Amino acid sequence: QESSLEVKWVKNNAEVVWDIQFISSGGAGADYPGELTSRVWWNSVNIPFDIGLENKDVSEDLISKFDTINDTRFDATVQLRYIDNSSGNVVYDPNVIKYSTPNPAYWGPTRFDFPINYIILRYTDVLLMKAECILQGASGSQNDVNDIVNGIRQRAGINPLSGNVTLDDLLAERRLEFLGEGQRWGDLVRTGKVLDVINAWIPVEDIKDQMHYPIDANMIIYPVPQDQIDVKKGLYNQNLGYE
Repeated sequence: QESSLEVKWVKNNAEVVWDIQFISSGGAGADYPGELTSRVWWNSVNIPFDIGLENKDVSEDLISKFDTINDTRFDATVQLRYIDNSSGNVVYDPNVIKYSTPNPAYWGPTRFDFPINYIILRYTDVLLMKAECILQGASGSQNDVNDIVNGIRQRAGINPLSGNVTLDDLLAERRLEFLGEGQRWGDLVRTGKVLDVINAWIPVEDIKDQMHYPIDANMIIYPVPQDQIDVKKGLYNQNLGYE
């Protein structure tokens, strides 16, 4: 396993199983670094940014789950404070900086055109999926699960978990490891925890009222495309909320 810093910027490193290759080329590069980090942060490190976006605040609950002193993933993933160039003030504004860098070698001409690859699958994800499968009944032992999760924690510079690793422990570790990588929603849906977790999160963390109301079972997955339902009557049942 590579470190979080290597995952960010060393292209095609040993951690990468599958990624989308991007180069900066006339607007055809990657735009996701600009989607995850606010315009104000980019300006604070003097990176040109051609459009304003809402800040993508990292929740205080998530920050509290890190060992912010020893976990090397934290500083590689989250920037808590920065200097606002317009005022000269230090701003507390937790941002995801996993795909951001002040190194001009990785800048694009606009926020839509960064020369950085997008990792779809990395080796640590494969390991944690194996551990999850074992916990859900696949072949393997509890010691295998413990070794996988604690090996990842050791790489991050933090202590192993005491006792046997549970599914909740594993999901908590995935939440830290894959912050900003688009994994969390799928993890919660797959394990049947999404309604409880998100509805508990909304009143505590959704300070910008982006969710507006609690989610229910009709909001979890996308509909089956109508053209697939039409292929053969009765072959598919439409998902909840789309009947």
